[in-house]
Amino acid sequence: MKKIAILLCGGAGSRMQSAVPKQFLKLDNGYSVLQNSVLKFAENGNIDAIIIVANEAYRAETEQEVNYLNLSKPCKIVNGGESRSASSAAGVKAIENPDPSDIVLIHDVARPFVSNEIIDQSCSAMTHYQAVSTVIPSSDTIYILNEHGEIESIPDRKNLCNVQTPQTFRYRIIAQAHAMAAAIGKNDFTDDSSMIHYFNLAEVGTVTGSVENKKITYLTDL
Repeated sequence: MKKIAILLCGGAGSRMQSAVPKQFLKLDNGYSVLQNSVLKFAENGNIDAIIIVANEAYRAETEQEVNYLNLSKPCKIVNGGESRSASSAAGVKAIENPDPSDIVLIHDVARPFVSNEIIDQSCSAMTHYQAVSTVIPSSDTIYILNEHGEIESIPDRKNLCNVQTPQTFRYRIIAQAHAMAAAIGKNDFTDDSSMIHYFNLAEVGTVTGSVENKKITYLTDL
């Protein structure tokens, strides 16, 4: 049984309003967002191999960034697709000699501060679940609006959470989910656990994330 981290960096970072895609922007430690995320998984003892799903237009830059790290673990770079779902599927398909019981962690490169604890907990939770998502309690009150932009209902905040990555799966479950999505031409899932829930393939457990595990979306996030 292998534990494979799939790191998604196929986006162009258009919301950053930056000439440089956000995965290549430097953080205070001198490493880029991409390099920070890669190192988090490369240095974790649970992870056996890494697959990086890159924007094809920036494939050369991605390879240069990763090669600079001189990783000791196997690391493969593949081209992503036109959507997040397509990029995730490309990462899953790139797993070599997969075993149904392999553990697959799918993580957004734009979350470069993921902790060892979150990675370890995600792997440990696979003892009890086939699919696990990282979450934190919602600190905001959420409104559900009607078509006129008016408040329709206010769900109880104690039942709400914000979703993070990594999201972790047995290979057989995530591969089946992507196959089912492809069969009906549905590629608008914004995260992978949503696919498992949509197709009712397994109960999706949760592990506790962290406010530190934030997603870099805008320049102010840096």
